Amino acid sequence: MAEVIWKKLGLGQWQTASAGSKPSGYVHPLALKAIEELDLSTEGLTSKSVDQFLDQPIDLAVTVCDHAAEACPALPHAGQTLHWPFEDPADATGTEAEQFEFFRKVRDQILAKISAYLEGNIDFSEQTQADALKLVELALVEDVGASNMDQGVDCTTDAVVPKAADAKAAFVARDAGVVCGVEVAKLALAKFAPNIELQVEVADGSVVEPQQTIAVMSGSAHDILTMERTCLNFMCRLSGISTLTKQFVDEAASPSTDILDTRKTTPGWRRLEKYAVACGGGTNHRMGLYDAIMIKDNHLAFFRSQVSDVKNTIPESIAIARTWINDRAGSLPNGKQTILELEVDTLDQLAVALDTDCDIVLLDNMTCDQLSEAVDMRNERAPKILLEASGGVNITTINGIAATGVDRISIGALTHSALNFDIGLDWR
Repeated sequence: MAEVIWKKLGLGQWQTASAGSKPSGYVHPLALKAIEELDLSTEGLTSKSVDQFLDQPIDLAVTVCDHAAEACPALPHAGQTLHWPFEDPADATGTEAEQFEFFRKVRDQILAKISAYLEGNIDFSEQTQADALKLVELALVEDVGASNMDQGVDCTTDAVVPKAADAKAAFVARDAGVVCGVEVAKLALAKFAPNIELQVEVADGSVVEPQQTIAVMSGSAHDILTMERTCLNFMCRLSGISTLTKQFVDEAASPSTDILDTRKTTPGWRRLEKYAVACGGGTNHRMGLYDAIMIKDNHLAFFRSQVSDVKNTIPESIAIARTWINDRAGSLPNGKQTILELEVDTLDQLAVALDTDCDIVLLDNMTCDQLSEAVDMRNERAPKILLEASGGVNITTINGIAATGVDRISIGALTHSALNFDIGLDWR
């Protein structure tokens, strides 16, 4: 299923092939049925062994085993390897209809994952890199008293470790989760400690198991010891966010519902933390106040004093905001495509909003029954408007919220409440 979906979504820019360590010798008929349901061709699909690809150069290998990543077959000539674990639909039991539903569920999960990857959802952009380098520089000032290694002082390491000594040390996961921050470590070492070579074994966005090696530093023992905590601070913080995001995405169990972050981020870290959310399978909300309009309750509270009839508060605020976008499109990052979102906290407000020109309505602190009613209202009256649920979302409530049919769920906890992921440095 992944081979066909990737080929279609790749728009001719990718050559794709699927293979297994223990091929069955045939393509499961329910897999073919699930593919054909998407109007995709199944012509030429065969069951293949991974052995025939072992000596071939491959840009990207994606393992989909639903168990530990290290148990999946390895392709030694792959430029990059990602581990995206999915349940094996061939293990489904029950009636044929029940088994097919399981195939459809896994197919949709694969579709969502590939779509996010190809859309650049996990993009370590130039702006994010620039932010990372600024933060790394600040971290070095905190540690060694200067923004570069030559001018700074690491009392312990300077005293006991010869500058000429070489060593090797590995970043190792202590728990299961999703890795993020490897790209930051690469940047930090390349710019501030060029005497260290970093061999990456697990890319950002990959699932890891306890004791799995993420990357290995080799070179100056002195610089490794000075840089280790800076690298670990970034990797542990960002991996904690990506791991928590994946837990929410998995618990929501709805490929059609986006799990979004918010602006409740650590000052200065926003792009990095939103990058981590994307690595965990989440979707980024607006980056800041500058790239989307979001009319919230406090904006409406002020605007009520500006209208002759409070009943017109929502329609007039939306109309004014849309005009503002159109008039300033040339100076806005997203031009006329700038998102216009409105927050409401009652179904009565939603009924008014559905007759406006907004793009998204945020449903704040509504019960699941209210959210279901809101979805029915939207489907009947304004199917193009997206609905976003927010407030009261936690790991125990997200599945029920996603089941209401809302398009988006925004969760501040993804960034403000994530615990550091446990990564250690093991001397080799």
